[in-house]
Amino acid sequence: MNSKILLIEDEDGLRQSLLMMLMAEGYEVVSAEDGSIGVDLAITELPDVIICDLIMPRLCGDRVLDILRNEPVTEQTPFICISSENQQTTPSPVKDLHQQNYLQKPFSRTDLLGAIHRHLLPMTALATG
Repeated sequence: MNSKILLIEDEDGLRQSLLMMLMAEGYEVVSAEDGSIGVDLAITELPDVIICDLIMPRLCGDRVLDILRNEPVTEQTPFICISSENQQTTPSPVKDLHQQNYLQKPFSRTDLLGAIHRHLLPMTALATG
């Protein structure tokens, strides 16, 4: 079974580029163009990992994280933040995320896949153990 990733990114070009790259890697990918849609998809699709831009109109990434951490079905879902902002200037609760959960744009394909794999490896070990 392929791992499911939810990608929440408001920039169309980047969202499409990441979507194609992740699908080429064999992931099932669901995408949202804003945080509101992303929250709904997270709750209904139950992804294995969520990748979310921090700076978005309507509902920013830190608010998406806050909402999803208060939902029983998504409170433990790994959350990777992507942003053009420096992590040290981002608001809480994102500041509390471990370094591996934050990628500053522009990031490399290797960095993104590495962050995803770090979250999926523990889940794979549990499934086979």
